[in-house]
Amino acid sequence: MSYTYDAFGVEKNVDENDTNAFRYCGEYFDAETGTIYLRERYYNPTTGRFISRDSFAGRRSDPLSLNLYTYCRNNPIIYVDPSGHSFINDFGNKVKEAMQKININTTVNKITNAVGNAINVLTNTIASKSNVDNKKQPYAPGGAPGCKHGECSYLVTEDQLNKMGWNNVTSASLYDLNTTLVKNNIVSRNEIAHFLAQCAKESGKGKCLTEGSYMDKESQMSYLKDQDYYPYYGAGYIQLTGERNYSEFSKIMEDPKILEIGPEYVAKNYAWAAAGWWWNSAGMNQKISEGYTVD
Repeated sequence: MSYTYDAFGVEKNVDENDTNAFRYCGEYFDAETGTIYLRERYYNPTTGRFISRDSFAGRRSDPLSLNLYTYCRNNPIIYVDPSGHSFINDFGNKVKEAMQKININTTVNKITNAVGNAINVLTNTIASKSNVDNKKQPYAPGGAPGCKHGECSYLVTEDQLNKMGWNNVTSASLYDLNTTLVKNNIVSRNEIAHFLAQCAKESGKGKCLTEGSYMDKESQMSYLKDQDYYPYYGAGYIQLTGERNYSEFSKIMEDPKILEIGPEYVAKNYAWAAAGWWWNSAGMNQKISEGYTVD
């Protein structure tokens, strides 16, 4: 399926039967409101404006930044805004160059195909497990009442993650993943497959748990410090971004260090939990039940 847009993201070849939720710039499109979810805010491509004001008040030295509703400085051909909080210049080329340096997938097409393949692999491998089907399961992983750590069978196994080509799989991370799935009611075959496909897309299959970590440290910090949401940059398998999200997640987890220390702390201690919290908060299980998928 291919898509055609104008510069601001208005789709030109609309197919009413298309249920794919990820459209312009690979971002989540809410068909009911006609807006695009960009983490901090929703963007309306019809008006070329965000539907709510930016929490960043702008800089006097940059007049275009003082309009708190504009998208990409009114120039989306050059800029992108994946955070809903700050435009990025020539983002695609920078990501591609950085990825080439560390010898992972060298084209955006390969990444997209890998995510699609991940859904297929997960659907097939998870379907082969007797404890998971398309129905909700009365299941809890090790650590739940009546279960000792590691004694209960998992919804997602180490073997399944390895078939996806997942990186850095440990017993602790596997336990955290399965705990997150149950806690956020991500237990049907399709829900698990799509959740892990989204995580694979945002974290490089577990390789990059903080935003820009595919770069060398100097380049990463130079890039991050230029973002208006710094120091609350992306962290986790689905990357938590922005002070508001960190604050809300900190309250949910009852851990003030999430807000005090920030991304590195989240990546180390709550990488799966943050992903599950976002998934649940965004109502993604409902979207999956309606036929939406990860592009």
